[in-house]
Amino acid sequence: MRKSLTIWGAFLIGGALLMAILFFAGRQPEARLPGSAIPRPEESAPYVYYEGEGAGFSSYFMNNVVDERGIAGRFTGRLVPFFRLLEQCGDTALLVTWQNNRVTLTAAATCPRTMLRAIGKGTIPEEWATIPGLSVQTSEGEGLVLDGPAPLFPVRVTADGGMVLMASSQEELASMKTMLASAPGRIVTAWSLEKGWDNHVRIFDGGLFAQLAAIEKIPVTMGNLGIDVAWTETGRTGHLKWTTEGLAELLPGGALDTLRPVSWNDRFFVTDPLIAAFGVNLPGYAVRRITPSDMEDLTDVVGVGQSAMQDFLPGPVMASLGGKSKFLLFSLPGLLVQFPDRGAIGKAVVEAFWKNDWSSFVPKIDPLDGFTAGGTTTIPFSILGAASEDMVALGLMDRDVLRQDRRGTLSAYLPALKADDSALLWFYLDGLRLGQAMESLANAGRSVEKMGQTIGVNVDGFAETGTRLRRMGSLSLVMPTIGSGELRWTLPETAK
Repeated sequence: MRKSLTIWGAFLIGGALLMAILFFAGRQPEARLPGSAIPRPEESAPYVYYEGEGAGFSSYFMNNVVDERGIAGRFTGRLVPFFRLLEQCGDTALLVTWQNNRVTLTAAATCPRTMLRAIGKGTIPEEWATIPGLSVQTSEGEGLVLDGPAPLFPVRVTADGGMVLMASSQEELASMKTMLASAPGRIVTAWSLEKGWDNHVRIFDGGLFAQLAAIEKIPVTMGNLGIDVAWTETGRTGHLKWTTEGLAELLPGGALDTLRPVSWNDRFFVTDPLIAAFGVNLPGYAVRRITPSDMEDLTDVVGVGQSAMQDFLPGPVMASLGGKSKFLLFSLPGLLVQFPDRGAIGKAVVEAFWKNDWSSFVPKIDPLDGFTAGGTTTIPFSILGAASEDMVALGLMDRDVLRQDRRGTLSAYLPALKADDSALLWFYLDGLRLGQAMESLANAGRSVEKMGQTIGVNVDGFAETGTRLRRMGSLSLVMPTIGSGELRWTLPETAK
């Protein structure tokens, strides 16, 4: 019996050992952190530093920021094949900096053993062959060379233990290997923002923001600006936060005093369901920077002079798309813009609004409960223009939507406002509903065009944008202060 137990025990131990071998096959144990191979930039050199998982380069945030069609795609789009390479790795550190009048790139990542073995032999890993736009060549010396557009490329690649090292020159690769063995010269990465999250980015501008602001004649104090970003994703949801360092020192005191957070939850009407909306506490100096031509467009719509408009605009403003309105025979989402606490100037704006040239087509203005000036009409389409001491409401909206029993709350759409409803700026977007709304407007536009008229937009382009928005999911952004904020997103079920 004891002999039988011994035999079975040996089988179990052997089986466990075999499973461990199979599990770790293709992996290379690596105790060193990739950041320990990254050189510290010169003190005044602008740089962008990423530290996190290789999978972070395929995240919703990165895809919508750095890809060719992303927010920063004009500057980072050419790096996308390089990012696709890093996606296949584990822990990753990447530094792009401008120093000594040149752009340099250094990166380190823990990678699968098959990839490390191929690079060590000077051959191109099979995993890289399927990356569109990635050009890899063997090197006469050690490792490989990634080709691409200047100034970031070429990039030299080598393997060191369980890590792949990449740099703009052979000398920088040698320096990275030296830093792996000893600490002096490494980049300092004491992350204070959400340490436990997967991905972090640090941006240091080396004084570029202040220089550009001065060129635009924006009063600033010369100095450096730093931005720390952290984000994490779980399934279809993601959460990103950022903070800045040095911004308060750059901006003049008077400007900072006007960039104050305000309360949003209880004072505004929220159409439910909400399609898209934003709110901002608009400072007076920003209004004064509106160009005369743009200001003229506003005054033409509202019907007041530029001086009155400059007095009216500063303060909290909320614009939203939701509810419903009527245009000819079509039912469309409504547009509502709200200006709280405008007092007498608000009433004057609304009175001028209803005296505009187009008002001759309005047979009747129906008063709206809670407002002492203006009201609504349904002819020629749903128009809203009403004011009280506490609120001015302008837009295209059916009056039934504005009933108190149909009023929603912002915190239902912006989780960051649940704990504290004050913010300087916020934004919300339901991509699915906005896409449907744009497609509905495009259909209305096609019907109008059949009657020989136009709604002033490219209806086919509108419909195409609507289709893309459907796949975008929902976004919410809240900035409690000028120097901090957070972004949350939820992807549609078909996106992952």
